[in-house]
Amino acid sequence: MPAPPDGAAVDLEIYEALLHGDPEAGFVRLVRQYGNVVHTLCYRLLKDRARAEDVMQETFMKAYETIDTLHDPKRLRAWLNSIARNKSIDLLRAEKRANAHGTAIAQSAVVDAAAPVLEALTRHEERRALEDCLDALTPEKRDAVLGRFFAHLEYGELAAATGENADTVRIRVGRAMPELRDCLERKGVKP
Repeated sequence: MPAPPDGAAVDLEIYEALLHGDPEAGFVRLVRQYGNVVHTLCYRLLKDRARAEDVMQETFMKAYETIDTLHDPKRLRAWLNSIARNKSIDLLRAEKRANAHGTAIAQSAVVDAAAPVLEALTRHEERRALEDCLDALTPEKRDAVLGRFFAHLEYGELAAATGENADTVRIRVGRAMPELRDCLERKGVKP
């Protein structure tokens, strides 16, 4: 009995089917091969099965639509994990912004004095400065900071999500924080 193919060979076969062979069959095989892996990653980040399933579906659709951008077909799994991680973090960010926006609207509806409105404006400007400074970080540092402080993930959970060592993620966060603090101070925000 021949040995089962290694992960890189499977990735290459799926890639070839998606790009040059039978895309529908390749897509089915892609989902069968990596569905559980992607769902588990999304669930660890989002902590909600329904949202994890939605992000998993979005991940596979994006992979299907952009398979021609994959530079190393033998790293299909890593590429899928990257898409899933980014989509999960984007969803967490969007929810956080929506919650903050909803809270700001509720507060401004209750209070009609000028001082609280100016205070809300200041918080909005600070939030915008934070978003700008986060965007100035490298994607790896930004994702680590967002996962740790906005998604409230432990270093072990972040490491599992990124496929890296927990100490690597901890160091990345530690290096990102002074950069973030300096950027905020340049924008007039006292962290």
